[in-house]
Amino acid sequence: MIEDTKLVLERCATVRNDQKKRVRAVNLLRKWQREGFEEELQEEKDKLERARVYRQGVDVGATNQRIRTLSRQLEEQSPYPHVSPQVRDALAKREADLRRDITQGMMDRVTYRKNPPGAAGQHTRWHKANKDKILEWKNIRIQLEPDSEDRDLANIEQFRPEMAPGLPGSFMPQAQIPGHHAMSPQAKAHFPETMGREVNSALEEVKQRESGNGDPPGPPPLPERICICGCEKRFIPAYGMQRYFSPAHRIHVKGNKKYPEVECFCGCGTMFTPTRKIQKFMNKDHKRAYFTRADSKTRRQMEREKIGASASA
Repeated sequence: MIEDTKLVLERCATVRNDQKKRVRAVNLLRKWQREGFEEELQEEKDKLERARVYRQGVDVGATNQRIRTLSRQLEEQSPYPHVSPQVRDALAKREADLRRDITQGMMDRVTYRKNPPGAAGQHTRWHKANKDKILEWKNIRIQLEPDSEDRDLANIEQFRPEMAPGLPGSFMPQAQIPGHHAMSPQAKAHFPETMGREVNSALEEVKQRESGNGDPPGPPPLPERICICGCEKRFIPAYGMQRYFSPAHRIHVKGNKKYPEVECFCGCGTMFTPTRKIQKFMNKDHKRAYFTRADSKTRRQMEREKIGASASA
């Protein structure tokens, strides 16, 4: 049983290699790590034994070097199996002091997870200033519970502080994970219960729709207009320039120009909306019939007749 308190505390506080003093850093092994090293050490010893008995091709030098390395690590990095109660009390007091100092400027969980601008730099500065304390705290935790199988025994993240009470903290628009908007406990406590019942709110619309009390009140209808083409029809406006014309006369509008109706060129008396080129003088239903009837002559037919008349002369 180890009773030297100073020896144990100094060993846990040795977290840096010192080349001048020839001191190695101490990183105490957990129980599952020690068990893994012991299994590997036994395998290396069995390998040497098989090589000696069966004359197998084994690199004896490399195997012996690995055995020495594992043995040294188990000897130097393993916690003391038994310490006195006075030593445990001193370790517990030192662990509580270190934990209080480490969590003093530690970033809260919400800010650490959402990562707003400046959070990475703040965490880096905190970790650089408290790295030695964190390593010493880990060694003390392992020394206090050397046979513990808890993987989070020396995990400082379990002591990361929560966000200050009373703040919503769930919505950060500039963060990498912005989250959702939420009210603080004070806002929830003072939120009026009748708010939104007298107005046309989304909540009331959903309640009315689910209860079947009729359609919820919608936006007021647009005022009617009178068509400017002269038909004096009243209608609800639409969009663009067509909002000034009734649905039956919106075809009269092309861009920002209004085309009046004209009479068909073929003499049928039909009024239609003009289009482009020569076809603007004729109703679209009569264009094909006009240009394909037997007594009509196209320009090419007229040229052929002219050429034939000059040749016969």
